[in-house]
Amino acid sequence: MTSQIKTIQSVSVDFDPFADQKPTLIKSVPSTAAQLEIWSSVLMDPKASSAFNESFTLKFKGELRVPALINALELTVARHDALRASFSEDGTSFRVFDYQEIQCSLENIEKQALEELIESEAREPLDLVNGPLFRVRLLKESDTCHYLIFTAHHIICDGWSLGIVIADLSAFYNSTVKGNSADLEEAYSFVDFAGQSSENEDKQYWLDKFSKRIPDYELILDKDRPKNRTFN
Repeated sequence: MTSQIKTIQSVSVDFDPFADQKPTLIKSVPSTAAQLEIWSSVLMDPKASSAFNESFTLKFKGELRVPALINALELTVARHDALRASFSEDGTSFRVFDYQEIQCSLENIEKQALEELIESEAREPLDLVNGPLFRVRLLKESDTCHYLIFTAHHIICDGWSLGIVIADLSAFYNSTVKGNSADLEEAYSFVDFAGQSSENEDKQYWLDKFSKRIPDYELILDKDRPKNRTFN
């Protein structure tokens, strides 16, 4: 990081509704074929892990009620089991816990340092074994301008999932501020989906699809590719 990033200062937030709660393993299912593919890529080159990071930044204008936002984050994580998950050391098991602590303190930042911080957050690896598989940064530029950076690993989250996270976060924040309950339908369980996924069915699909001959494709490259992958 440059000297600009060093201008960030931590500001304590006296709000932790789950301070005494300890995570307990509640489910463990075999990792899906797609997750195993990502896991293998990370094993072959640790730099690949950062290439799988999914990140978005929300900008808040006006008064931001920090305790309400942190509560909304807690409720969103509690709602989606994939955000409370990690993997076994060999990557073959997808493990879900009943609770995932969120490390999110309010930090001051200067506007000129924001873009670099957003980029560095997207590049910082996430620990697939020890978790969490996401992280958040809450930044204060002024009393009426705040930013929330949310980064999750693609092994549990994709672009569609990020849209769901944003929608749920908004609903929980608004309901917390208004003092009522968010009217949300029951969330789909990623763990249930993973548990129902059949590797044999996936394998048979592709064997049937290319049972005769795999087509040849001559793809024109727009530039010469480097000898070694860089994941840029």
